[in-house]
Amino acid sequence: MGVDLGKHHDHSVVSVVTREKNILKLVHLKRFPLKTAYASVIGYVKTLGDRWSSILYVIALMEGIQRIREMNLEDVEKWCQKHKI
Repeated sequence: MGVDLGKHHDHSVVSVVTREKNILKLVHLKRFPLKTAYASVIGYVKTLGDRWSSILYVIALMEGIQRIREMNLEDVEKWCQKHKI
């Protein structure tokens, strides 16, 4: 699962890909309206994780924070709690 957190100028986007042999296939894409709260996007990520238990990890791009992280779903939940999201 890929997550790109945008806010005022860029849209937040969540994508899910599957791998079949050596081919990556986009199976889900959600683009949020501008100014969507981070909590809503993270809640959506958690819902997808609960629905698709086969998601192995989340790659999050947080431009304003200037960091790219690879997290499993437990890490996402801990990160949200730490940052009060």
